[in-house]
Amino acid sequence: MYLGISPTPEDTINLINIDNISAINNTTYTQHTKRFIAPTTGTYYIGWGMYSPHANNKLYLDDINISWVPAQDAKMVEVTAPVTDCGLAVEHIAVKGVNNGVNPISNFPISYQIAGNLNVVTETYTGTVAPLDTFTYTFAATEDFSAPLQNLEFTIIAWTDLSGDPIAYNDTIEYSFISRFTPVEPVVYNETILSGTSATLTAYNESPDVTNLWYSDILGTTLLHIGNTYITPTLTDTTIYYVKASSSGEPVIIGDMNSSTNTYYIPFYGLYDYGYSSMIFIK
Repeated sequence: MYLGISPTPEDTINLINIDNISAINNTTYTQHTKRFIAPTTGTYYIGWGMYSPHANNKLYLDDINISWVPAQDAKMVEVTAPVTDCGLAVEHIAVKGVNNGVNPISNFPISYQIAGNLNVVTETYTGTVAPLDTFTYTFAATEDFSAPLQNLEFTIIAWTDLSGDPIAYNDTIEYSFISRFTPVEPVVYNETILSGTSATLTAYNESPDVTNLWYSDILGTTLLHIGNTYITPTLTDTTIYYVKASSSGEPVIIGDMNSSTNTYYIPFYGLYDYGYSSMIFIK
């Protein structure tokens, strides 16, 4: 890549070699960024040239972007914490940014706001960030992201307010995550019935988003029923059943694992039989 003062490609007077990219081997696409400073005030022309041995494949150059780099430019990249998880409570918010400007930056304000909440928290990043370096910041303030009864979605808007930053569109980032609740143990009661009859067992839970799963064993390996009420088979002796509250969706079963029909598509084409034609999916 060359920088010149003449619009004529053949004019090599005062031609400056800005950068070179070499060893592009078996690469479908290579992205390269180069920062440069014009020697003096004036009009400049930028040219590119590529070559490869005649027996090799062609090289293509496209998607060229030239942009002005300001002295001060702080860009917010992402909110790194918290993330979607179960059991979130009072948490710290962490963000990541990058110094896109020419000069080092330091002692600049970083703010955040929870969508739907008028309160804005502003703190100061006191470190020094060199050009093109990234920075991370964890706010000293905390927020309560607990979800006691059901999953809750939160949106965080975070931004910087660097003095002298002329590019405003990259100052702000918006980020959403889900605080997944952890169900409490369901409330159940023992039932006394006559021998040779069935029992109707009911589990109660205060959360509207809970699914009760009934099992015949304490490890939860044999699922008997999904729902608040379970009617047992005919019983002739004392029997223990187990119920668990789950915040995930109900298991969905598709197909029949008892099928004995072979297929070539499970789930992609092959030259040999891979197995049986019906499969089971659990969501």
